[in-house]
Amino acid sequence: MSQFNLAKFDIEYFKAVIEYYGLHQHEGAVGLRQLIESLDVDFRYSTLTPNVQGMALIVPATGEKKIRVKHDLDPCWRRFIIGHELGHMFQYNRGDLLFSTIQDLTSELDDLQNLANPVEAEAYAISAYLYVPLLYLQRQLYLGSPFEAIAADLEIPSTAVKLRYQIALHTGEFLEL
Repeated sequence: MSQFNLAKFDIEYFKAVIEYYGLHQHEGAVGLRQLIESLDVDFRYSTLTPNVQGMALIVPATGEKKIRVKHDLDPCWRRFIIGHELGHMFQYNRGDLLFSTIQDLTSELDDLQNLANPVEAEAYAISAYLYVPLLYLQRQLYLGSPFEAIAADLEIPSTAVKLRYQIALHTGEFLEL
């Protein structure tokens, strides 16, 4: 399977999605509840197999959207996985069942461009894009805040902040302050 090309990440599409749903407040992460309700997703915390962190499904016959996320994840990772699974909702209109596994959350996530599955890589990128507002990230970096402090403030893993930074660099989004 081909690798995910961060330079081809469709930033304009996700900007439009965020604008349409009115999601970003320039100072904080996206409102999950609002997005889940807007997309009419049946969301639940579940007990999943040990290596599965979350899954997304669109039922072909009905179009019903379902997301299940492991109930006992660290809260920061749980938020990021919910965003990841929501990312799959933006990617698919068919009955694919998509999983986030432990392997996806560790070493591979640190090197998104080398993630073997481009579908999963893009879903991680979508999650990072949803949770880390560009202006907030840019201001915090300008002030010298480390990724870990920004992540703690946004209640997401620092990996997500690093990923959003990579997206901004690759897409030329950063503005001059």
